[in-house]
Amino acid sequence: MKDVTFVIPARKGSVGFPGKNRYLFDYTSSIIPEDLVKNVIFTSDDEQLLDKSKELGFNTIHRKSELCQDSTSMRDVISDVVTQFDLGEDRDIITLYLTYPQRTWDHVQLIYDFYLENANGSL
Repeated sequence: MKDVTFVIPARKGSVGFPGKNRYLFDYTSSIIPEDLVKNVIFTSDDEQLLDKSKELGFNTIHRKSELCQDSTSMRDVISDVVTQFDLGEDRDIITLYLTYPQRTWDHVQLIYDFYLENANGSL
C-alpha cells in the first residue's frame, strides 16, 4: 500500500453531533501504520485537528470554506486534494472517514485487496 494515498476528511461544523470529528479523530489516526503516515492527507477547516495531524506527520490541507458545507460533495473534496497534491490519475485513494471508529487496519487492507482483485474503478 506504499503507492496509495489515504485521505481523511473532517469538517469542523457538524449539525447532528457538534465536534464529533474531534472525538473520533484518534480512532482513525491511531490505526495507520507508521510507514504509511507520509501517504496520509488530512483535509479540514478545524485548526485543532490540523495541528494534531501535522504533529502526527500527516500532510494537511486547510480546506476552503466552500468545501466545508453540508451540501459539499466528497467528490469535490477529493478533487481538491488531487489538485493540491498533484496526484496522478492512476493514483489509488482511500478515504478514511472518521465516523467508523471500530475500523482496523486489517479492514482497510481487506477492502483494498478486494478492490485490486476485482478491478473496480471505485468502491
